[in-house]
Amino acid sequence: MKLRALLIFLTAYAIVLDAEGVLPLRTQLSLNGTWVRGMRFVGFSDIRPYRHDWALLRSDITTKIQNLINGFASVALFDSAYDDLGIDPLINENYPLLFAGDTAHRTLVLYNDEFDDTVVSIEVIIKSSDVYQALYWYNGDRTPKESIIAEGSDTYVVPLGEHIEIPVTFFVPPLAEGFVDHIDMELITRKKGEVKFREIKRFSLRNKRGQPEFTGPVSDKVIFGEKE
Repeated sequence: MKLRALLIFLTAYAIVLDAEGVLPLRTQLSLNGTWVRGMRFVGFSDIRPYRHDWALLRSDITTKIQNLINGFASVALFDSAYDDLGIDPLINENYPLLFAGDTAHRTLVLYNDEFDDTVVSIEVIIKSSDVYQALYWYNGDRTPKESIIAEGSDTYVVPLGEHIEIPVTFFVPPLAEGFVDHIDMELITRKKGEVKFREIKRFSLRNKRGQPEFTGPVSDKVIFGEKE
């Protein structure tokens, strides 16, 4: 855990420079928004609070710019294992795998780097998205369809300038045989009802090879464990 910042940084830099030996802008944005999360976790950076005004004032908020903004958000909720993957999901769309019928276990890190109010509410929403089905199974409408398959919320007391770890679990939904699709995990924080942070982490969804299609019970709840 203490090496997380270094690992994220090195993983993110395992890329090819452009012809002039310079990192492309989209890679610079992704690096700055991702490796700072590891630095925050080990207490190597001071975010109280920090803002990229040039990014916030842009009209074209791309996923890379949003990742940068979120990386420095004062009241943030990060998926630690996802961020350990570096910028590969963001740049190359190589999303981590989840298997239909499993129970996913994630560890979220909740930060409260503001000057007042220690009470923070969080919400986790799991959405299915038939990206590939919409693209390849043409039926007159290729717009991906989203549906909420699980959700949950809770409230925590987080000392100012501190962070806590929160284990969460959710059921991974069934998938029609032969398809590869996605689910999105939306992470939200609030203080006194005001949204402070919102981020979506995408996962590839697959059936387990050689196993029949899942037909068991389905849970629509995101379960929060004891904070660490």
